[in-house]
Amino acid sequence: MIKKILLTTLSLLFIASISFAQLEEIMGCHHRHQQIKMEPPTEEEKLAMLLSAARSDTMDILNYTINLEIMSTSARFIKGSTALTITPLMANVNQINLDLLELQVDSVLMNAMPLTYSYDGLLLYVDFPTDLEIGTTYTIEVFYEGAPMVDPSGFGGLDFQNGYAYNLGIGLTSNPPNFGRSWYPCFDSFVERATYEFNIFTRGNNKAYCVGTFIEEVPIVGDTIRRTYQMNQLIPTYLSSIAVSNYQEINDVHNGESGAIPTQLLCKPEDVADMTSTFVELGDAIDAFEFWYGPYPWERVGYVSTPRGAMEHPTNIAYPTSTAVGGNTFGHRRLMAHELAHCWWGDVVTVGSARDMWVKEGNAEYGAHLMTEYAFGHEAFIDQVKDNHLDNVLQSAHVDDDGFQPLSNIPFEHIYGTHTYRKGAAMLHNMRGYLGDSLFRVGQRAVLDQYAYQSASAQQYRDALTASTGYDMTDFFDAWILNPGYSAFEVNEKDYIAGATGFETNLTIEQKVRAAPNYHQNVPIDVTFIDAAGNQETHNVMCSGQYTDVSISGNVEPYLITINQHNRLNMAHMSDQEILEETGSNNLEYSQLAFSVDAINTPTLIHADHYWVAPDPIEFNPDNAQISSTHYWRIEGDFENGLEAKATFEYRKLLDEDLVGTTENDIILIYRRGFGYEWEEYPFYSKLALVPTDGNGFFNLTRVLPGEYTFANGTLPLYTSTKEVTGKEHNPIQLSPNPAINQVVLQKEFDHFINHLQLELIASNGQVVQQEELHVHDSFLQHQLDLSSFPVGMYWVKLTDETGFLIGVEALEIIR
Repeated sequence: MIKKILLTTLSLLFIASISFAQLEEIMGCHHRHQQIKMEPPTEEEKLAMLLSAARSDTMDILNYTINLEIMSTSARFIKGSTALTITPLMANVNQINLDLLELQVDSVLMNAMPLTYSYDGLLLYVDFPTDLEIGTTYTIEVFYEGAPMVDPSGFGGLDFQNGYAYNLGIGLTSNPPNFGRSWYPCFDSFVERATYEFNIFTRGNNKAYCVGTFIEEVPIVGDTIRRTYQMNQLIPTYLSSIAVSNYQEINDVHNGESGAIPTQLLCKPEDVADMTSTFVELGDAIDAFEFWYGPYPWERVGYVSTPRGAMEHPTNIAYPTSTAVGGNTFGHRRLMAHELAHCWWGDVVTVGSARDMWVKEGNAEYGAHLMTEYAFGHEAFIDQVKDNHLDNVLQSAHVDDDGFQPLSNIPFEHIYGTHTYRKGAAMLHNMRGYLGDSLFRVGQRAVLDQYAYQSASAQQYRDALTASTGYDMTDFFDAWILNPGYSAFEVNEKDYIAGATGFETNLTIEQKVRAAPNYHQNVPIDVTFIDAAGNQETHNVMCSGQYTDVSISGNVEPYLITINQHNRLNMAHMSDQEILEETGSNNLEYSQLAFSVDAINTPTLIHADHYWVAPDPIEFNPDNAQISSTHYWRIEGDFENGLEAKATFEYRKLLDEDLVGTTENDIILIYRRGFGYEWEEYPFYSKLALVPTDGNGFFNLTRVLPGEYTFANGTLPLYTSTKEVTGKEHNPIQLSPNPAINQVVLQKEFDHFINHLQLELIASNGQVVQQEELHVHDSFLQHQLDLSSFPVGMYWVKLTDETGFLIGVEALEIIR
């Protein structure tokens, strides 16, 4: 009785989801849906779902034979029966509880004898006359009819639209999400698998297509036909499928790694040409996945055009008509590959719990990346990986899903959220980065082999990878799968010496984290050395904890050192590296900077990093300014060859809410030359707040200096001079008088030999209004500057040495 009561609470799960979801709209496939949250289940409802899945420990459903009449694709009505072949796994079983949604049950038979039952519109309780015997096979047949229930979102269940009748096996806003129960009685869970036979009766020009092997088409009477399919591989209920319309077949054969693979596209006659041209790269997707995952595991590759989709029914993937006839676009290729990858991840290996949905959805989405790599090359692949990580993970996942979530054991209401799909794909790329290509391929195939036609948890996935590759994946799963958040790494200190055969470089690498409970351990980090001529050399080092000291022997003098330049890992850090050759605009997409070159003498390397973690704190902070807690930039490069550039930094309420609050009045741009220097307000910028209360705006830099940039709220001293690593001023530029009327005397003492200096007087709009060369005598500079021709206002006096290295900047006010 207790079990029956708790199973009945599944009705609360479904009903509770209806009012929430009716306001939402799903467009396209379930892996591209607009953000729709499921209602979080109560503790009692969670227990009910566990008990629902636990039915498979009591009773095993071996086969479903579904006999169904779908005589019209416009009248929402089905009639038929389902015969369930069952065997008990425990003694004293005298009842079976089956999921079935809002259909009329006419009778339940066993051996042509009626059984007693009760039905509440959600669960069908069937009583047996005696206890069933372990090891004995029984068949019960349920007769039913009615209008099938569709998930409130419009995605899920057996639906009738636009001349189609078709099912989608997942209900996006229903708890639990499995939706086989909308058209036949079943154990609707991820863990129960069975074989199937479909006998579907249709009329007129309509034909039924299902998962599995086509057996026969038999005329019945008049224009009624019966089509029979058999699925002899074990699948869960959500992968069973039916589609009915006046379909025309587009049949072909692809010669893949495992041999000849039949392909079948199904659409209405008027769509044949468009669907054929849309799927021209289907063969590339098959080849990519056979390379990474092993031989294609089903008898054919099949896509069937439906009004809504997509859904990974093996051999009969439901695919949205608008995409199927929309041409060979990037969006189509991504969707096609995502659903095909499910034929391994989701169809062969599925999840034991919906809260491990990343196992199938993350792998499917990363499969779309792998297809790009196979068909269009590694550079296009890396662009897709970085686009996904920047746009969907770093910027959006925590916003869409109510905070930073772990992939495994994700809150139930977010199982179909951005973390599952997009961060899932990003972390599969990290898995590849940890293992390397060869072991990644070995490990993925091992998981698919070990858990073929079964479910796999995150822990089972981890252990199978470890056993098959010899690489302990514990730290990887702890960092990226079982816990929320991200890590990023930066070089804080370096020194190197030239040896007889190369360079010995000592580095301190700091790890910073965002929303992660602990520092990550044993992370393989790529460190790239770049010399003044642009030669590069990459080394991989293992980093753990907050600081890692490493010594690297190499052949390239480390003029510039970058982290993760080739995007081996997706971290809280994105970068751009460009060779600038001419004046004009350059959009640094991944570091999110608009960069404009005003002057350039020779091709110049520029490297920009955007770190999505908190910058180092402000040490000298007399007015208690608040520094950003979320991000900062590093800009490095060959600024000594006459490069002059502008840049634009954007602040956004979603990212900078800790600083903007209800107004942007006090947000400022701050700067430091590098690790160990003081943060100060940057002198060469103006702020543009289009709507002063919306938390969004821009900082326009009139001059770009190499160093670190971030935002703060409050006031800090203006950047005026270089600092020692201790942060203390070292012989600053002296201006007297300041404010000045017509003349000012500039003085600067040096503790090392220097000969020539370049002086620039810069107006508040960033324009250089005077430029002259100065000579230093006996390590002391004194120079009188005539100001009589300049209007009143704020200016900056800037000194650089003969190599272009910045000596210092000092603010100057002219008054009259």
